[in-house]
Amino acid sequence: MLTSIVETDLADTYHRLGKNEKAYEFALLGYDKAKNNNDLKRQKNAAKVLGHVLTELEQESEALYYFKKYAELEQELNTS
Repeated sequence: MLTSIVETDLADTYHRLGKNEKAYEFALLGYDKAKNNNDLKRQKNAAKVLGHVLTELEQESEALYYFKKYAELEQELNTS
């Protein structure tokens, strides 16, 4: 669980620095690890970062997928 937090935080930092390829790499790692551990909160956070990074990389359809996933996870967490 800790590594998904670190990877997502690293991804966010790379994104803020404009290093979106690197940000994508770490955000995807964080997302996958959180998903494998059924950690909805961390998965939601990584999905949000992925949406922003993919938007910057002009991959709108993939970005939309992760923004929708973020919204679904947010709703799921708020109803549990």
